[in-house]
Amino acid sequence: MARSKARQRQRQKKVRSTGQLRQRLEDAMARGSYQRAREEAKALYKQEPTPENRRYLVETTIGRAAQMRQVGQPDEAIKLLMTIAADVPDTPDQFVPYLNELLLAGDWQTADRLIGQVTDTEMQGQLAALRIDNAVMCGEASQARLPASLVPLAQCVRQALVDWEQGNDSAANDTVADLAENSPWCDWKMLVRGLTAFYSNPSLALECWRQLDGNRAPAAIAAPLWGQIDKGFLAQHPQRMAMSARGQQVYDAPWITALEHVQQALLQSDITTALRHAQTVNTSLPLDMQELQDRLSRMLYWQVARLGDEDDIALFSATFGAPPDDPSLNRLQALIDEQDIFFLDDAQAAWAKYEQDLLHHNIITPASDRDLARSLLWLHMGEIAEKEAPTPPRGLTLPHQKDAGCAIDTLQCFRRSVELAPQHLTAHEVLIGLLHVIGDQPEAVRAAHELLNHFPEHDAALGIVADDAFRHDRYEEALALQTRALRIRPHEAIVQGRLRMYQLAVARLRAQQGQFDEAREILRSCLEHTDTDQQSNILCRMAAVELKAGQQQDGERLFEQACEAGAIRLVTVFLMLIESVRMPLDAKWIKKIDREFRRGLKAKVYGPSVVEMIKILEVFALLGTHYDELEEHQELVLQYLKRSRQVRFSEDEFITLCNALPKLNVSTLLLDIIKRAMRSYPQQPVFHVAFATYYLGLPPEEWPLYEVDETLHEAEYLVQGDPNQKELAAKIDVLLTVVHAAMDQDRRDRFLNSYDDDDDEFDRDPFEPSIIDLFGKLADLFDAALDDDDPDDDLPFPPPPRRKKAKKRRR
Repeated sequence: MARSKARQRQRQKKVRSTGQLRQRLEDAMARGSYQRAREEAKALYKQEPTPENRRYLVETTIGRAAQMRQVGQPDEAIKLLMTIAADVPDTPDQFVPYLNELLLAGDWQTADRLIGQVTDTEMQGQLAALRIDNAVMCGEASQARLPASLVPLAQCVRQALVDWEQGNDSAANDTVADLAENSPWCDWKMLVRGLTAFYSNPSLALECWRQLDGNRAPAAIAAPLWGQIDKGFLAQHPQRMAMSARGQQVYDAPWITALEHVQQALLQSDITTALRHAQTVNTSLPLDMQELQDRLSRMLYWQVARLGDEDDIALFSATFGAPPDDPSLNRLQALIDEQDIFFLDDAQAAWAKYEQDLLHHNIITPASDRDLARSLLWLHMGEIAEKEAPTPPRGLTLPHQKDAGCAIDTLQCFRRSVELAPQHLTAHEVLIGLLHVIGDQPEAVRAAHELLNHFPEHDAALGIVADDAFRHDRYEEALALQTRALRIRPHEAIVQGRLRMYQLAVARLRAQQGQFDEAREILRSCLEHTDTDQQSNILCRMAAVELKAGQQQDGERLFEQACEAGAIRLVTVFLMLIESVRMPLDAKWIKKIDREFRRGLKAKVYGPSVVEMIKILEVFALLGTHYDELEEHQELVLQYLKRSRQVRFSEDEFITLCNALPKLNVSTLLLDIIKRAMRSYPQQPVFHVAFATYYLGLPPEEWPLYEVDETLHEAEYLVQGDPNQKELAAKIDVLLTVVHAAMDQDRRDRFLNSYDDDDDEFDRDPFEPSIIDLFGKLADLFDAALDDDDPDDDLPFPPPPRRKKAKKRRR
């Protein structure tokens, strides 16, 4: 059945007359259906290959190719045009449109080849102008296909049009000044000259445009403007109604000029002038262009936020009113205030008001996202508070400053952000990071538990909770939590190290419970996954397990293996002593190991051994764990370190000591080590930072501010240009912020204290002191005369104190 219908349709197509085909073709072209029209033209030309039918084929093919090019298929359009390359006659009414479509599609090579075959002089000039017009007006995709001879001049004309659009008329004229007068490029030159003279000198614009060829692109571009100043030209134009409407719509309106003034003012960052011109736009804009007014309002809103002040906010409100997403303009006020470091507290207050706007107005939709938006605001307010009063590193304290900092502190903002949107991961992470910086371990653990309630597989939170469980001797819980963290980040070395430490603690717990086989299995597994140079610690623990189980010989054998595996016997003995006490083992064995440990400490000091023992004590301080004789052992090791004055430590060993000793609370010894390190390696900025950190850990009244400031600036100079010192550079910035804040406070205190004399004159007088009194107080403060007759030999400021020379020690 289907085949019979197909045959019937084919027979019907065969019997159509030439008149019917021509009528169907013309109807299709009238509808713009060039694909159908081309099929009919092919059939018509096949029946009667006359010149007229060939013209139909060429026109429909060009029309279909234009449609394909306009929908982004230039290559397919070129292929279609090439199918009729041999059928296109060399008459201007068909050959020129065909070449024009080839150029628009980007096939410059074929077009130039066909142009080279033309012998008619008049058509050659017409085609040369066509090439130039297409070179100037082609899109970015076709510019790469332009012949090399056209590229420089086409770019020149395009640049001139860009300059004119930006209001730079002189640059536009200069750009096209070198174009030849008696060439097809001259029309573009006259177009640019007329455009630049349109507003200032209309007669000159007309003089330039009357030289244009009416069949070329420059004349078509100038036509809407031309018709606005030459009514005769508009009356003779075949599309005068369209040209008139276009000219009035785009160019002949006061709001257009005002918009250009807005643009010029913004280019000069003059937001106040831009808002005043925007008022003109707002009052003269047609009613049917409300969308443009909304776009202008949104654009100027953010420009006010970037460049404006409170007066500009009032001007914006009077011009456009408050936008729906900022009903009280509190957000705009906050955005302006937070750009100035002196108004950060005002910015935070404005953001707090905007947070209430979000709560009471239907700004955020859907309503389920409202709390998340408020959470983001509180997080930003916390960042502002942190910027106003930076949180110093753990152990450092900013000196108390009156009227300093925002009304809502950083910690309160971050906590509020978490409360509003518990599903907001960033708020949890920022809160935990701040608690870690200030050293509030219990609150950090509580925040980590809350984070795990919403994100059970967060590796950092699992690590914090596991560390807390280990600190409170819940070793099995710590091991389970750290195992979950390792599944998330299986290749993280720190996570693997913590897991191994918790496994060793569980092994000791199993041995204490009498489950020796399980303890041995855990320790053997740890030993297999530990590097050879780190196995002495595990061998000591295996020896302690055997001694606990009553296997004296096996325990002593494993201890000797640990001493052989360890690089330094004294360090291995110290590890064995610690494990013996923590297990605990037999008192006779502990006494034996303790005797060997003390005997080793009395020998000549060996630098690497003292560094390794300090690292062991640092681990206990960091984890917060304890055993019965920890304080005594720490004192013995520190006494051993004090005897190391003649030992020359390496740079890495000094760095280890400077990082570890602050955890052990040995201030005098720490300062001695830091000074020795600075003398031995003056180019290492770590020691300068350690020096500053030591003093900033003291009470603020004991800070040698200027010496610390000088040391930090020297460290800042040493880390410049070193990409491996980014973290240290960031720490230096924080410390300098602390020091500069303290120096400012110190200057203010010293200046104000000069008025606190016994006569209480200023307390009785409600008015401020006069200028003469201030100069007198300044003279007393600096101990310098302010009269013109006084000699100026004395310095207005006291000289900096000289450093005392260190006394030579007697041999």
